[in-house]
Amino acid sequence: PTGTVTVGAGTAVGTLSVSYSLQGLPPNSVDGVHIHVGLTCSTAGAHYWTPTTSPDPWNTVSWTSDSSGAA
Repeated sequence: PTGTVTVGAGTAVGTLSVSYSLQGLPPNSVDGVHIHVGLTCSTAGAHYWTPTTSPDPWNTVSWTSDSSGAA
């Protein structure tokens, strides 16, 4: 897969805004979007969120691809 992901401050305090344009995904599929702790994919840790005592908010974030594999 290829594409771009943009992450910025959300409109509410303590939130993020995530937007993306992805290509080369499996057609007509759904999968997750998340940010990992770390600086590269090879050093990625757990999903990133604070406080970590709260439920993982990334478990409910997903992409849905169309018939050409774009989301």
